Amino acid sequence: YFLAASICVMGLFQSHSRMGMIAFIIGILFAVGLLSSLGYFKADRLMAAILSILLFAYLYISGLATLGRIAETSEIDRLPLFAMSLDAVGKVPWTGYGYGTFPDAILIHRPAGFGAGADITEAHNVYLELAVELGWPMTIVWLAGMLWLFGCCLVGAFRRKRERIFPIVAASACVLVGVHGLTDFSLQIPAIAMTFAALLGLGIAQSWSNRAHFE
Repeated sequence: YFLAASICVMGLFQSHSRMGMIAFIIGILFAVGLLSSLGYFKADRLMAAILSILLFAYLYISGLATLGRIAETSEIDRLPLFAMSLDAVGKVPWTGYGYGTFPDAILIHRPAGFGAGADITEAHNVYLELAVELGWPMTIVWLAGMLWLFGCCLVGAFRRKRERIFPIVAASACVLVGVHGLTDFSLQIPAIAMTFAALLGLGIAQSWSNRAHFE
């Protein structure tokens, strides 16, 4: 497990994804805070310290180039893209343009010369893209559903005595993809969406005991 985790962390840092690194760090800090509040590190603070030092070592070895990219801008700046998305939502806030139509809808609101030669297929913000396609009401309903599932995992982490690691991991995964979705589109990548759905399903399944159903 340690070797697999090390490979994954260093691979993430070497991907040079700025928001990927930030979302990962926030997700890890959330998980560590949740585990600490549940008393996981009281018995083995030395191990927690060693893991923290290793994480910073991996960041130094593989993540310095990514840190250098944080101040850079890409071919298509995200802030103008967000502004275009908000403008598009403002035209049809209740119904949106239809699911999957963002690449076509954004063309109407794309200024001449913006991202010349590049196809804009994502808003680089999951929530804005959903609003463009579905409108604000359905986006709020979707977001409320995700927050409810996150809340179930969070409650399960504190309520369960056995198998509580599953809701802890699921809640942390929600934080990670939720933060990453602010400036990227990870949940629109099938492999990530399926992995997240599996983790969330495990977390929800272990958020309460089934013993009462069998008695």
